[in-house]
Amino acid sequence: MTKSAKTLPRRMKIRNNRITNKCRINLFSEFVEVQINIVAILISFSVAIITILVSADNKNIEQLKNAPSSDCKPINGNALSLFQVLLSNIAYNVIVEIIYLILLIAVVLINALLPVALLKYIIAVCVFFIMHILFILLESVAQMYLTFWNKKPRLTKKLSAANRKRQSCGRTYPFR
Repeated sequence: MTKSAKTLPRRMKIRNNRITNKCRINLFSEFVEVQINIVAILISFSVAIITILVSADNKNIEQLKNAPSSDCKPINGNALSLFQVLLSNIAYNVIVEIIYLILLIAVVLINALLPVALLKYIIAVCVFFIMHILFILLESVAQMYLTFWNKKPRLTKKLSAANRKRQSCGRTYPFR
């Protein structure tokens, strides 16, 4: 065998590896671009939640403002209200989203300088940030839903109507 015949497969591998690396870089760039769009939408959603909370004039919001939280430590000797805890959770989410957006923009700017082997670690960090943001946002939306959901009047009306029906028969039955 000649020397050029032995080196031919190695050259082919290098070419294939370069093509693969270009594909990886393109996929990574598209992934980051999609992440930027998603995070921008999540930031606007979180800011909208803060706006709804701050501008709402509802008796449930007033109850949240007056109800002290037993889970959080007092600040300067004052207990935090449930409203402050909810608002701080959403503000924390906005801060994390903004930090992640800045990180994504920095990755786009230095993408050409990053080695291909580092891309999988950056993707892992991106997945962690997105999962963290989504879990915090899910918790905040659930807290918002429970804030505005008022089940007590509906439940007492149904129970009182059921009790009146049972009492009209002359007997009272326990709930089944």
